[in-house]
Amino acid sequence: MTDLSNTVDDLAAWAPIHRIAGHLNKMLPALFFPDYDARLEEARRRVRPIDNDSQD
Repeated sequence: MTDLSNTVDDLAAWAPIHRIAGHLNKMLPALFFPDYDARLEEARRRVRPIDNDSQD
């Protein structure tokens, strides 16, 4: 993170950065799961806006 420390010089920003990095480190093994494509599509479906016009 030495390159990042040159960009982020406010110490108050480091706690959230470390928290996010910790969550990402826990999630990275999921990238190698055999069903990653299905997990990714499900996550995309959850965050897409609902299109009321396409629902019958």
